[in-house]
Amino acid sequence: MVTSQDSSSMTTEEELLRERKRMMATGVTSFNTGGDAIIVPMPGSLAICRNAAVAPVPWSWSKLAPSGACMDCQLSPDARLLAFIRNNNIWVMQVDTGTETQLTFTSGSVSSGVAEFIMQEEFDRYTGYWWSPNVTNGSVYHILYLEVPSVDLLGMNLLSSSKFVYPHPGEPNAISTVRVMEITVDADGLHHALHPHSPAVQFEYIVRAGWTSTPGQFYLRVLDRSQQHSQLLVYSLHSLASPGRLLFSQDSPTWLTIGNVCNFLKDGSVILAADIGPGFKQLVRLKDDILTPVTTASGQWQVYDDRIWVDEQRHVVWFTANRDTHLERHLYSVSLFGGDIVRHTPLGWTHDPVVFVELNVFVTVSSSTKERHQTWLYDISYDSGRPVSAKRQVVDYPHTTPDARISLGDIAFPELLTFRSRDDVELQAAVFMPRSVAGDSPHPLVVITYGGPGVQLVWNTWGLTVDSKVRSLVEHGFIVAMCDGRGSANRGASFEGSLKYAMGTQEVLDQVDLVRWMVDRFNVDKLRVAITGWSYGGYNSLMCIAQYPDVFKVHTHCKPLTSGPHLTRIGCQICIAGAPVTSWDKYDSGYTERYLGVPGADRTAYATSCVEKYVSHFPDEPDRLVIAHGLLDENVHFVHTAHLLKALITAGKPYILKLFPDERHGLRQPSSTLYYQHFVLEHLLAHL
Repeated sequence: MVTSQDSSSMTTEEELLRERKRMMATGVTSFNTGGDAIIVPMPGSLAICRNAAVAPVPWSWSKLAPSGACMDCQLSPDARLLAFIRNNNIWVMQVDTGTETQLTFTSGSVSSGVAEFIMQEEFDRYTGYWWSPNVTNGSVYHILYLEVPSVDLLGMNLLSSSKFVYPHPGEPNAISTVRVMEITVDADGLHHALHPHSPAVQFEYIVRAGWTSTPGQFYLRVLDRSQQHSQLLVYSLHSLASPGRLLFSQDSPTWLTIGNVCNFLKDGSVILAADIGPGFKQLVRLKDDILTPVTTASGQWQVYDDRIWVDEQRHVVWFTANRDTHLERHLYSVSLFGGDIVRHTPLGWTHDPVVFVELNVFVTVSSSTKERHQTWLYDISYDSGRPVSAKRQVVDYPHTTPDARISLGDIAFPELLTFRSRDDVELQAAVFMPRSVAGDSPHPLVVITYGGPGVQLVWNTWGLTVDSKVRSLVEHGFIVAMCDGRGSANRGASFEGSLKYAMGTQEVLDQVDLVRWMVDRFNVDKLRVAITGWSYGGYNSLMCIAQYPDVFKVHTHCKPLTSGPHLTRIGCQICIAGAPVTSWDKYDSGYTERYLGVPGADRTAYATSCVEKYVSHFPDEPDRLVIAHGLLDENVHFVHTAHLLKALITAGKPYILKLFPDERHGLRQPSSTLYYQHFVLEHLLAHL
């Protein structure tokens, strides 16, 4: 069985990439394919299986042994060459011989083929180079890549950073240069030459790139600095000095998010995911400068723009969306020319499917709040051209055993509910009730929040049920609630865009409305409410307790949760904030400018969204404010917490600080996670 490295053997670059991808798993976490070969990174080597499409299972693996570190390994279309990143440059290895050749020689402040921090963190682009899918005469290859200024990752101290990982709002961004490398392999070896021309790109961000279905053509998806205007441009290798041909442009009064859906088909058309109509992302088809909807949002739903699968022979596109419910992700199909949409996965589950068009099957990993993850294999057939799917089997995992650590009889399943905000907007919530609520005296409430763009907390998934931080609180008698308020993802541009120029406002109000709804509907002690979150959730927690003392305030008549010598102290309202942004002018330009605008003469949005503005409103009582932060955090730097602490000290406000010396933005080490969760539980038991 192929296994990959554990966290103890990772390089700094690998650790940082895992941070950007929010990847927690170890083992086989990535692979790459080319032709009919598959390659898997291993500790100090690479495992490759040739002819994987027809090879018998179990596959026979051979080992490639590069002479040094390899990042972002990608096979050429015919699997004869393997490209990778080493020391911020592109290299290739001839797979048959193991011979390595360095292709680019940038140095100092410039890297080649590497996605810089903001591209990874804020635009979800993790590579900076792309193989052309066409190999000319069986020996000529092309690689499209970006040269970009690199930033030193070291030099942070507690109150300032001599070398930040990223530019702040209003500061110069790293501007990429587009390059194309030609590679030839013949009897004399491997030769490479840089294309003499580089296209001039008049936009701030190159968020996606790749090759079209026409040989010798590549595309760029670009955004302006405000992230309110985007273009899809196509370039030809034969005329790189000429401006790109504009295929599609889009504008938004809030912001645009560019996903991975940009499929160039053999007939010359392009399938895109775009915000159309009422601001819900849908599939469109572009052919001969005519834009035609493939899906239409007759209701408030949208297509997920991470991936689609196109059957060009049958003119069918497969996609995932929240068309039936915002709480679940399902697989659908529709004709490339529009028409009826067919759902292929059962309701009551959230699905993560992969479609294999040529094999007429799809596989989905599915779960719900009441069912553990299962892997299902479906057959695809066609009835008068209309796709029909039928479950063939549940896929077994012969090398794993059932998770015996969790007994279904011990689990408090969450209730997935809706409530209406003060301005009559429907919001989704998850509520976890301890088993002994009925007939009891009121229970304390813990609100777990995120509240920022790009994230949805409330899903019909097993992961919500077995969240360890929630389980420990519920098992000790706390009611736990969370909601996706305005600003959260997957509810359309208007819903998420309510935070434009107004962070720390509407998302805070929706958390307050959640508390008031919980008090009205459930057996909640309104005098004992805590709020906690991490990252944007930490920011949201701070803004809640600072701005709304009518909800998050001290009460001196709180009853202890249960009897016991350590639970008899008077309780009070509590905020526990992890890794919070406290001043948006200290965060990165790509994220902050998207929501608060590019700083100019009017900095009102930055001033009103700053936590430090409200420092005088923070509690005067001890044990009510807790802040946690990792000292190696290269995303939300510790400088945010440090400046808030300085302001709290000046204002005479008490706080508790929990530091994690060897953690980055998320707590990854089991010891850190256990320590933090235990502290949160004990602190709430003692003081809420």
